[in-house]
Amino acid sequence: MNAIRGISNDLHVICRLKDTKVRYGYRGRQYRLSELYQREKPLFRKDTRTGLRIARATVTLPETGEEAAIIFSRDYCEPQDSDIKGVRKDKDSKWVAFLSTDTRLHASTIIRKYTNRWAIEVCFKESKQLLELGKDQSNSFNAQVCATTLSFLRYNLLGFLNEIEKYPTMGGLFEHLAEQSGMVTYAHRLWEFFKGLFKHSLKCIFALLKIEDDLSPFIDSIDQALCPHLKIKGCET
Repeated sequence: MNAIRGISNDLHVICRLKDTKVRYGYRGRQYRLSELYQREKPLFRKDTRTGLRIARATVTLPETGEEAAIIFSRDYCEPQDSDIKGVRKDKDSKWVAFLSTDTRLHASTIIRKYTNRWAIEVCFKESKQLLELGKDQSNSFNAQVCATTLSFLRYNLLGFLNEIEKYPTMGGLFEHLAEQSGMVTYAHRLWEFFKGLFKHSLKCIFALLKIEDDLSPFIDSIDQALCPHLKIKGCET
């Protein structure tokens, strides 16, 4: 908190807490997180906005003495670390605690803002696994910024296509597009090989027969005839 307050007094923190040796001030006494949970346990009430059983305590933070709100919940569970959209872990009896330095926020708002981070984590995870985020080997800072921007741009395009195509997972959509792109790339490479072969063969034939006509119209006519069959359908990622 000292580092954050060194930047600005208007910045607030929302995070999930772990039960460590850190002690929080509450009503004149110091409590560890688990001790504070045991004290607030009888005060759990079901929140109509989130459907969770929660309890709230306003505490003072160590070192800074700043006030913060701690929200305890017994029904909250993280989204499952899975590619299947909408699948969540089974609920268990473990409790969780969230902290917000903005004590004006409602408990449901604190939990909602915290859960928004899951989409950000999924974005970074899939961008690293599928879109080579952070793997650019250039020493140029501008190139690194460009590579990162392109990775996120691809992710947004995949997300848009995922909404249209209704794929169950982002990974499934990526694999389909990668396979389609690979097939098209191979077809183009094959055609470029044969086009070079035709061009060289016709050049030799024209030279042998002393034909002075330009080869370009012949190659272009073949290219135009085959190009409709080599078009990329969808998005090449």
